[in-house]
Amino acid sequence: MIGKRIFFALLIGLLLLTAGCVQQEEAPQENNGVQGSSTVVLTVKYLDAEGNTIAEKAISTPKGVNAWILMKDNMDVDFEEFSFGPMVKGIEGTPSPEGHYLALYVNGEYATQGVNGYFIQEDTLMEWKTEAIDSFGLE
Repeated sequence: MIGKRIFFALLIGLLLLTAGCVQQEEAPQENNGVQGSSTVVLTVKYLDAEGNTIAEKAISTPKGVNAWILMKDNMDVDFEEFSFGPMVKGIEGTPSPEGHYLALYVNGEYATQGVNGYFIQEDTLMEWKTEAIDSFGLE
């Protein structure tokens, strides 16, 4: 009888120890072992034709949030809605000058899609640069 009691006590102790190990292994996987990995920063800059900063705002956000929603919720954005998405015409009360448009650059590269197509997964710089319409070939 004593042998069976010792056997069951050891078995229960072993189960408790391994259950604790499984919980310890699973905890880091929830955030991939990186502190604060679910929060990123979207920095929005509005530049005039000479490259001077007119407005700038850093927006802290969870990963995966749409850039357009972040801009509209955190800045004064003048825009017009089209079938292809929003066209930004001014930021923080300053419209683009006559004969110019606001070109979007993401992390230094000319945007390959409209602002509403970007979902922020990492720290991102979005620059709205004032460019002459004739440089785009529309005049």
